[in-house]
Amino acid sequence: MIKRPWTVLRRMILLGVTGIMVNTAIAKSLLEGVEAGTPIDVYLITGQSNTDGRADFKMLPQVQQQSLRKQPDVLFYHGATEPRRDASANQWIALQPGSGTNFEINHTPDTRQLNFGPEVGLGQALLERQSPGRIAILKATQGGTSLAVDWAPGKGRIWKMFRRTVDRGLKSLGDAGYQPRIVGMIWAQGEKDSKDPQMAQDYEAHLTEFFTAVRSVYGEMLPILVTSINVFDAADQKIFDAQQAVTANDPYAVFVSTDDLTFKDGVHYDAASQLVLGARCAAVLGGDSMKQVTIKPTAWTSQARRMLSTDEGQLARLTLGNSDNLIEMAPVNLPGHGAGDCNHFGWPIATMVDQTLVVMHRRIPGHNRVGAGGPDESMSYGNVLRSDDGGKSWSQPYDLRDCMKPEDRNRGGIVPLSHRSKFDLDNHSPLGYKVHLHAIGTMRDGAVMAINNHGVFRSEDKGRTWKHFSTALRDDTFPHMIVNLGPRIFDDPKMGIVAFGNWTGTWADKKLYKQLVVLQSPDDGESWKATEYPVKVAQYEPAALFYDDEYLFVTRDQSNINNKPMHKQMSWQQGQSPQVSDTNMVAPRLIDTVDLSLNPITGRFEVLRSERDKMELWIWSLAPEDWGTGKWRRECRLFKRDGKFYQNADGFHPAGAVIDAVRGVQHIFIYCGHPNGPAGVFRITRSLDTPRLAAYLNAQPVK
Repeated sequence: MIKRPWTVLRRMILLGVTGIMVNTAIAKSLLEGVEAGTPIDVYLITGQSNTDGRADFKMLPQVQQQSLRKQPDVLFYHGATEPRRDASANQWIALQPGSGTNFEINHTPDTRQLNFGPEVGLGQALLERQSPGRIAILKATQGGTSLAVDWAPGKGRIWKMFRRTVDRGLKSLGDAGYQPRIVGMIWAQGEKDSKDPQMAQDYEAHLTEFFTAVRSVYGEMLPILVTSINVFDAADQKIFDAQQAVTANDPYAVFVSTDDLTFKDGVHYDAASQLVLGARCAAVLGGDSMKQVTIKPTAWTSQARRMLSTDEGQLARLTLGNSDNLIEMAPVNLPGHGAGDCNHFGWPIATMVDQTLVVMHRRIPGHNRVGAGGPDESMSYGNVLRSDDGGKSWSQPYDLRDCMKPEDRNRGGIVPLSHRSKFDLDNHSPLGYKVHLHAIGTMRDGAVMAINNHGVFRSEDKGRTWKHFSTALRDDTFPHMIVNLGPRIFDDPKMGIVAFGNWTGTWADKKLYKQLVVLQSPDDGESWKATEYPVKVAQYEPAALFYDDEYLFVTRDQSNINNKPMHKQMSWQQGQSPQVSDTNMVAPRLIDTVDLSLNPITGRFEVLRSERDKMELWIWSLAPEDWGTGKWRRECRLFKRDGKFYQNADGFHPAGAVIDAVRGVQHIFIYCGHPNGPAGVFRITRSLDTPRLAAYLNAQPVK
C-alpha cells in the first residue's frame, strides 16, 4: 500500500522490510584483474532481524533455488558473526543465501535452513538494470537490537559494528581497484524499541539523529529507505508513526509499506516475501531516475531560506507558475546538519552533454577564513552532480577525489597546494597540483573534462564515472607557478583541449601577474603545456567564448579591487597578442567571475555578473558588432540577497552557466549563504527570451 509520494528519491513505493546482505569472502578470483578506477555501486542493508534474514531458502521452488544459489555478477559482504552464518562474514563473495540466521522464532537452531534476507532478490533485480560486475551489496545487521542503545551513533555496539563493516568493505573494494559509490541504504528496525515505553517515545528523535550521523559519514544526501514496522499493538503504532514523521520531514528518506508481505512465523518474512522485497528495493534504487534527488522548487526548507536570506515576494516571483515559465530558482546541493566545518558549498560551474547537466562545486570550511572552521577529510574541490531532466532532480554528489590514487588524493596534505596559505598555514609542503579554482567543458567526442585543485579529470559517460590523470599539472611535471583558471574548457580542432587563466604565484608567495595563460593538452588531458601572453593588466579568471574564429573574454581586473574595479574585455587568436579594452561594467569594489555566452534567441552576447556591493545578480548584454565599444546594457536583476558581502553574506559566482537551446533556457548555478558557512548551491533557470524576462523582472518592485 502506497503511503505518500516522495520528493527526493522519495516516492512512497510499496517496499518491504529491508533485506539482508549475503556475506561472503571476496574470493580473490572475484577481485583479480580489476582495472583501477572501475566504478561499482554499493547498496547498504541495515537493521534487525527482518534485514538480518530468517527466510528459509529451501522453501523456494527448485527452479528458483538453482538460479539464485549463487550470483557471481553481484559482490556481497556482511559483518554479522554471532551466531554463526552459513555465508562467511567480513569478506566479499558472490551473492548467495546464507547470511541470515538459521534460528526459528524461539531461537532454537534449525540446521535444515539456509537463511537469507532481501539481498538475494535485490541482487537479482539489479542485474536486470545494471552492468554485471558493477553491483555490490554490503550488509550490517543484527536481530534483536534497539536503536536507542545498540545503534546509538558513536557509542552503540551495533553502530560500531556497522561502521566497521561498511568501512572495511569499502576499503577492500578500493584496494582491489574499484571506485565504490554508495547509492542508498535500506533500514528495517523498531521492534526492539517498541518493547520499552521510553524508547518508543523517543524513537522519532533517535531515528533523526541516526540518519544525520550516517549521512555525515557516507553522504549528506544519502537516500535511505525505511521499511515500516508491522503493527500488532499500540507500542508498534508509536514506532510506525515515528517512522512516518521522520520520512515526511526528511527530503532524502522514503517510507516503505510492508503490509502486503507474508510471514514464516508471524514476525519474520518468508522466502517469497524476501524476494519481493528485494525486487522492490531494486526498483527504487536501481534505476537512474530513482537515483535522482528530486526537490520541489517551491518547497523551500528553512535551511535554504536562511542561505538565500531574501524576502518571500522574491521567492514567489522566481517560480515558473508566477513568471509564466520565464524563470525558476531551486536548490541543487545544500550542506546537511552533519556537514561539520566543511559546510560551505560554493563556486559551481557546469556543462552539458546531450541533455545531461554536469555541475561541479567546492566543499570547504568557508570563503572568509576568519571565523570559519578547519579543514577535514570531507574538504573537496570537486563535488559533481548530474541531472537528466533539466535540473529538476539531481544525482547524489560524487567526490572526484574518490577516483584518485591514495597517494595523489592527499598529496602534500588534505588541503590542496594553492589553498594551504589560507586553510593550512603550518603546512609548507610544495607537493600537490598547481591549480586554483576550476574549469569544465564538454569535448567533441562527448567526454566531460574537469580541472580543479585536485588535478585533471575526464568522464566518458556523462559525468557518472571519472578518471584522474595522476601526473597532469602536478608539482613534479608542471614547471610553472600555480595557474588560476577561468571556468571553461574548450576542445579546439587546431589546439587540442584548451583552458585559460592567469598566474597566481607559488603556494607560499601569491602575487598578481599580468599575463593571459593558455593551457593546452594534445592527448585528451594526460599532459599539458602552458603559454603566457602579456596583457598589461592583472586579469583574473577569464570567462571565455569562442566566436568568429577567435576567443573573446570578459575578465576581472584585480589591479585595484577596492577602488572601482572593472571587468575588462579581451580578444585573442593563437600566436597573437591579446587585445584588451575597458568596459562600463564597474563596481565600487569586489568584482566576481562572470559568465559570458552568446544568446541564440537574441543574437547578443550576455554576461551574468554579481554586484557584490549590493549582493545582486544581473544580466548584461551587448550586440556582437558593438564589442569594440565595451558599452554593455544592463538588462535585469535575477536575484538579490540581504546582508554585506564577506561579513554576513556570500555569493554568487555565476560563471560556467549552460545554454540549453533545445529547451530555450539558460541554467545558471550560483552559491549563496554565509562566508563562514553554511552555503549551498542553487539553480536559476531562465528563458533565453531576455526581453520578455526583463519586462517581467523589471516590473517587480526593487528593494
